[in-house]
Amino acid sequence: YVLTRYEYSYTIKSGIYEYSYTKSRKGGGKVKLDRVKIEIEMANNLVSYSETAKKAGISKQRFSTILKQKNISPKTAGKIAKALGVDVTEIIET
Repeated sequence: YVLTRYEYSYTIKSGIYEYSYTKSRKGGGKVKLDRVKIEIEMANNLVSYSETAKKAGISKQRFSTILKQKNISPKTAGKIAKALGVDVTEIIET
């Protein structure tokens, strides 16, 4: 998988904010979760969505949103992986 980093620069012109971004193949960015892999790990650990969210330190609603949107920060992916007791590479799309 490839992580991307977005760099924003803001310029004030006549009270209007303008921004631009560049993509880079280095650094932070977003990762894509694999919902099926997460649900398999949850089944292996005999835990519910609520229990997984609580162990990851996020709300159940946020966890549900994360599973639907897929693209999340590496830090959040790490929290979910840790809550499931697996390496983050086991729950992301490759």
